[in-house]
Amino acid sequence: GIVRNSWQYNVVADKIGIYSSDTVIVVGAHYDSYASKDTTYFNDSPGADDNATGVAAILEIARLYQLHNLQPIKTLRLELYASEELGLIGSDFAMRQAQNSNKHLASMICLDMIGCNLTQTDGNIRFVNYDNSDSLTAFCERTAQNYSTLTHERNSIYTRSSDSYSYYSWGNKAIFI
Repeated sequence: GIVRNSWQYNVVADKIGIYSSDTVIVVGAHYDSYASKDTTYFNDSPGADDNATGVAAILEIARLYQLHNLQPIKTLRLELYASEELGLIGSDFAMRQAQNSNKHLASMICLDMIGCNLTQTDGNIRFVNYDNSDSLTAFCERTAQNYSTLTHERNSIYTRSSDSYSYYSWGNKAIFI
């Protein structure tokens, strides 16, 4: 829709599940960025991390599914959101559309600032957990442990700061990575 006098669009792609096509797992990231008003764009513009890293991961997932002709068991929905920085507008719109469909939303995995390193230590993943999503968070922790050398931490800081909150606020399992 129109936000601040300009059109904003989400980009959505589905890879239909071969057994549970009516059950959807969403992997999403926002593509907008916000530069500080107090400086020039060259001094404080976080777009490379917030959130080009998440967008790059979504595009890589799509590329690998296509390259290897992978077929998910449940439907995989890849979503890129507009207007996250303006109040989660794109993901809220996507969530409302999902609620109005005849599909079951199994979970939402949000990739936001996955290249960020606030602690200045190498190889960390932060899993921002929601109170209804312990099983999803545990799955992500096991996946990180089994398939990477990255260490992980779980917390509930910033739960309202990314697109996963739009899904959680409607009662869905969600995680912010």
